[in-house]
Amino acid sequence: MFGHVKGAFTGASTDKEGLFEVADHGTIFLDEIDSMPLNIQAKLLRVLQDKEIRRVGGNESIPADVRVLAATNTRLEQLIEQNKFREDLYYRLSVIPIEIKPLRERPEDILPLAYHLLRREVGANKPIPTVDPDVMNLFEQYAWPGNVRELENALKHALTFAKDTVITRESLPAKLQQIASAVDGGLRKIDDVRGKSLKAFLRMKEKEYLSQALVSSDGDKQKAAKSLRISLATLYRKMPEPKD
Repeated sequence: MFGHVKGAFTGASTDKEGLFEVADHGTIFLDEIDSMPLNIQAKLLRVLQDKEIRRVGGNESIPADVRVLAATNTRLEQLIEQNKFREDLYYRLSVIPIEIKPLRERPEDILPLAYHLLRREVGANKPIPTVDPDVMNLFEQYAWPGNVRELENALKHALTFAKDTVITRESLPAKLQQIASAVDGGLRKIDDVRGKSLKAFLRMKEKEYLSQALVSSDGDKQKAAKSLRISLATLYRKMPEPKD
């Protein structure tokens, strides 16, 4: 995105149209606008305010009536406090803010999105692979800290290693296979508490959930505690004792 925006303001010559000029009376999408340097932000602000651009080396102002859609992975308010994003540009862009929740907060979207990504990856004229039910369950349970890009990369990995056009656990990235194994291990322990007290069963399930949180957090205990909404001290107290 950054290179495209820069090209829109600083074309190689006065004969070449920039993207804003090409998008006149249309829409332009600026992805990862939080990565835009401050000097480019200033130029973008002038374009939005004046609705005109000027090619590099030229003296003529060219009208540019463009609708701008901007996306960010970082809250711009935080960048403003750090003096990394212009506040006036933020208010110029923030006309209709749309917040898309992370995948972990909308698990019902994960499988439809996965099939959409598979279709895009294999193409319109080829059948998409079958997804094993265990993989479907794992996808819905996983927190997806990398959101859509992590899901997309996981599916690309699975397509590379899938056998007989079936996506199984064995075709998934190693991290997801580890999480699946941890879940299986917790389920197998249910048999160990059959016939025992409800307290023992609940304690077993708590340990299983703590283990899953640690796996999803890549072993980062502080991050796991935050995701569970408990203190780090409580996490240490509740964690299963290591075996000799």
